[in-house]
Amino acid sequence: MELATRTSARNKVKPSIFTPSKYENFSLNKRKAMDKKLEQCNRQADILLMYKHENYILELSLAAYELLKLAMTEYFANHNIYKIQAKDQKDKHGLCTRTSYSVINLNSNKQQYRINLFHTTSRIEVNGRGRQEFLLHLQDIAASMDRKGNCPQLNKLEQQIKQCIESMQTSGEASLVTHTQDNDLKASGDAAGKNIST
Repeated sequence: MELATRTSARNKVKPSIFTPSKYENFSLNKRKAMDKKLEQCNRQADILLMYKHENYILELSLAAYELLKLAMTEYFANHNIYKIQAKDQKDKHGLCTRTSYSVINLNSNKQQYRINLFHTTSRIEVNGRGRQEFLLHLQDIAASMDRKGNCPQLNKLEQQIKQCIESMQTSGEASLVTHTQDNDLKASGDAAGKNIST
């Protein structure tokens, strides 16, 4: 008599790192996207660092976004512990609206965190279990920007990144932020919504 097993006879599929789909079924409104880009040129602060819903969100001016995007790519290309794996999200006409970087530890070959770059809004969202490492990487990226020469915009952005990180670290991300029923953020003390800008 043969005993029946309750386990599936199917082959186990190794889980893969989440990647956004390559093409989406939408068409980018070019006029609206250009209006957003013009608005980003006139933002008050070059960088605004927020902590919302367990994600780091950077809202940048257009120039700061492009500089940081380039510096981030160069930083991880030359890193000896981490690498990035990029996936682009494109509309049905092939226009890239978002790039998603999976930051992978070379030793364990596991994703540490994810960096989502939203090109139409000049926003960067960082999430994942190792997202705290992003602040350390951001400090290194800012330092590498400083080494590139005497460019006032780079030096200003590097100083603003340092100030944002220091503010984030001294305020303590877990103690300041509480979620309400509406999923809005309220901060204890005098910080509103955990926004840190310079």
